[in-house]
Amino acid sequence: MIEYCLIPSRRKTLAIQITPQGELVVRCPIGMEKERIEAFLREKMEWIMEKQAEARKRSEAFSQALQPGGSVPYLGGKLEVAFYGERIPIRYLQTLYLPQSNPVDGFFLWRSQEARALLLPMVTEWSIRTRCYPLDISFGNAAGRWGSMNQQGFLRLNNALVQLPLEQIQYVIVHELCHMLFMDHSADFHRVVRFFLPEADRIRKEMSRGLPPFIPQ
Repeated sequence: MIEYCLIPSRRKTLAIQITPQGELVVRCPIGMEKERIEAFLREKMEWIMEKQAEARKRSEAFSQALQPGGSVPYLGGKLEVAFYGERIPIRYLQTLYLPQSNPVDGFFLWRSQEARALLLPMVTEWSIRTRCYPLDISFGNAAGRWGSMNQQGFLRLNNALVQLPLEQIQYVIVHELCHMLFMDHSADFHRVVRFFLPEADRIRKEMSRGLPPFIPQ
């Protein structure tokens, strides 16, 4: 049986996740028998192996990208990577300078700082336009989700948004703010999004066809 990390919880069903490093995480109801868990994994083995291979390939590509001469996505374009002796990452023009001692941590520090500097003013601007004002804004790195809005008005955005073109970033922000009006994805919800972004349908289709991979963390 393939190796996996088991996390019992109060959920009612089994769920599996492939981490950015290709590790298999299984969440199960408390007390579920090991035989049932592994029978479930055997049924999903083809999918698991496929997703693990994809994750490892992305991880290898990420390691190569964070070497001098490599590049990382930024606002739909690319920044060239270079090393330097300081510990604080900086971007100058089209070059991202990362600390040679720890380029991975340097990259994630830069990306989180860049996300706040870029996205907070955009949220403010679109909150005024839509008259939808989130109670709180936070940032994270949840794989597979660009953003979320809960019923209490808490907006969460992914730091990796800085990888996208500006019109796609705007779409994600407007999409999440409009969830303060409609918490579903009904026709009324999409109508409101299109009111603020007439090209919303096109942008959404482009994003669904080819989302850039989340950089492993």
